[in-house]
Amino acid sequence: MIQRLLRNITFQFLIKVITYIFSFLTLLYVTRILQPEAFGRTAFLSSFTGYFVLLSNLGMPVYAMRVCAEKSSSRKELSNVFGELWNINVLLSGIVGTIYILIILLLPKFQGQRILLLIYGSAILFQMIGCDWLYRGLEKFRFLAAVTLLCKGICLCGILLFVRSASDLLPFAALSILSTSGSSLIQFFRLHRYVDFPFHFRINPAHFRPILTFFMMTCAVYVYNSLDLTMLGFMRNEYETGLYSIAAKGKSVLAATGGLVWSSALPITANLWKNGERDRFESFAAKTLIFVTAFQTAIAFLCFALAPYIILLVGGESYLPAVPAFRILLLSLIPIGASNILGGQVLIPAGKEHRLLQAEIAGAVFNFAANLLLIPLLSGVGAAITTVIAEVIVWILCIYFIRKDLAMNFGANLMRRAAGRVRRIVRPRIARGISRLLKNALPYYCPCCDTHLIRFIDIGFDRKPTLYNPARYHGIDQNVICPVCISLPRHRILIEWMEEHKAWMKNKKILHFAQESSLRLWMDRNGLAADTADLYRPADLKLNIESTGLPDDSYDMIICNHVLEHVSDYRKALSELHRILRPDGKLILSFPVDRKLNSVYEDPSITSESERILHFGQMDHLRVFGTDSPEMLKHAGFMVTEICGKNVNGK
Repeated sequence: MIQRLLRNITFQFLIKVITYIFSFLTLLYVTRILQPEAFGRTAFLSSFTGYFVLLSNLGMPVYAMRVCAEKSSSRKELSNVFGELWNINVLLSGIVGTIYILIILLLPKFQGQRILLLIYGSAILFQMIGCDWLYRGLEKFRFLAAVTLLCKGICLCGILLFVRSASDLLPFAALSILSTSGSSLIQFFRLHRYVDFPFHFRINPAHFRPILTFFMMTCAVYVYNSLDLTMLGFMRNEYETGLYSIAAKGKSVLAATGGLVWSSALPITANLWKNGERDRFESFAAKTLIFVTAFQTAIAFLCFALAPYIILLVGGESYLPAVPAFRILLLSLIPIGASNILGGQVLIPAGKEHRLLQAEIAGAVFNFAANLLLIPLLSGVGAAITTVIAEVIVWILCIYFIRKDLAMNFGANLMRRAAGRVRRIVRPRIARGISRLLKNALPYYCPCCDTHLIRFIDIGFDRKPTLYNPARYHGIDQNVICPVCISLPRHRILIEWMEEHKAWMKNKKILHFAQESSLRLWMDRNGLAADTADLYRPADLKLNIESTGLPDDSYDMIICNHVLEHVSDYRKALSELHRILRPDGKLILSFPVDRKLNSVYEDPSITSESERILHFGQMDHLRVFGTDSPEMLKHAGFMVTEICGKNVNGK
């Protein structure tokens, strides 16, 4: 699943990068050629036409992508649903295109701009034949990236050749439309590879309700994303519209991370929800939400500091008055990223798109009302303030609806988890920095990562009753974990022994079961290689320790820390380790021992996590070993020596 997501995100990211590079280079060139007034005119007309393009697809892209993803396993079913959706697409585009032509012919405001509006309106025709939603539903992101690169490259060359002054608005408009919609032609002529194209016109009314919901949702998003620009065009002059346009375009480019992630993840999350894998669905959403929110926050702070330089680079000195509006709009990046994930990766796959619609309508209504008040007073700055507040409203409502309808908490609990993750990322780097500065003046030392420390941190076993039995840790010091490499005392004990036997370990064949990252750090630093083995996590060898399938006498040394308490038959595992270890080899073995027990305690009838926590101390443990462990190992054929650490929690 993660590999599919990463592949999808990679090509989606490539599409975005191509689009951004094209937009950036076009802005660098066009803003200087057209200047604010002419640039504002094209921005206003493009924004106006965008409402009709939106109306012509009627929420089709997201709904159709989800449906095609669900039907992707059967060409017949996919062809049937594609035909129904494409026929609706053609019908709606024809109706909306006719209305658009009538409006631009009848409204006096557009007299003198009709040719430009017809060029921008051709996007409706391209949207009629385009089937981008099919390719996204089938996860054909590589093809979409290649087509995008081709169209953007051709159009960029065309703009550089044919847009040479402020009077060249017609070629600029035509090339802009081809850059965004030209790929529809290529997509159309490749449909036969994936579906049997329908040669009859048939409308399935069952699609209209969900399509209408998605349309209203998309419309609400478009309204509070572009209404500020449209209202500025009607309520202020073209110069102010041009200034705000460059700020809004910059914000839109920077806000794309959330949309990139959720659109890449939608085919995956739709199937997770459909198959009832709720836990994986929620965990997947939580991880992506934390990543997107953190990334957008970092981008917002960085660009806020560099705002004058960004505007100067993109538009030139004449656009510098747009800096205040741009800085305010940057604050919207955080709620935009979060609501994109909550809506596109949680509510839509769960069939709760009407809740997302309610949130977005609330944001759009606020946007419209606040713009009426603030644009006359503050111009572009007022529109920017309104946008930020509208995005926060949508974010809060998404959290509320998910908690109410799906019993998932993506609010305060997730923020605490995110803070914990950030702390785990930042704290090791701070500790390493302090270690380099103060070194021997610090009272603690971790030999695994070679870091001097102010202190070891609290592992918190006694505060996690859903994972461990707190009674086993009462009165035991919990400040034992290294903040850099997460090593425990047992790891540092082993490192002391390995330091003494480092010369012997050189050039030996070593097998390491369930390798700990802290031990790997020390081994890498000392040039010691080992084959890693694990049944569930990534490793060199996928082995069942009870039956490895390896030849006799395969390894000089085997490291196996805290594995035997997890396996079904520890005796069989010990026998297998003895078989694959060479006669003069060494086995490093550790496992939980209860000094109150004379021998191993296990009970196959204890299967629930709560009972295992109570009896064995941890949710995934199947036994606890006793004080006869040395005799147990001797019985399995090993000569036993106990390794004791000298001062593993101090300097």
